[in-house]
Amino acid sequence: MDSVISTRILNRRKKDPNEFIFTGEKQTGELDIQLFRYSREKIEEATGLKPQQVQIPANDNFKYWLNVYGIHDTSSIALICKNLGVDSLTIQDILDVNQRPKFQEFDNYNFFTIRVDTPLKQ
Repeated sequence: MDSVISTRILNRRKKDPNEFIFTGEKQTGELDIQLFRYSREKIEEATGLKPQQVQIPANDNFKYWLNVYGIHDTSSIALICKNLGVDSLTIQDILDVNQRPKFQEFDNYNFFTIRVDTPLKQ
């Protein structure tokens, strides 16, 4: 007998563009946030960040890479994204676990998503 996999399908025709929906299974663990700051000569990693600590200074000569594990916390994801100037449609893409791997270029950031199943810290 084949097993049935149930997934939440995201309805993109919602009325409020600032209502963010996580399509995965409910989690209870905390977010695990990594922020990499790098250039040709140097790389730095900040770990254990809280959502309000994720900041990227304007006009420095570094590139940044942000990893967030535990995207079930929609309010924290929205806070991080709004502080970084991420578009609301991109926020919904982040929260949609059924999203295929994807890369998009925007004026102020690039968005790359791929699913990584990692156990959360309890």
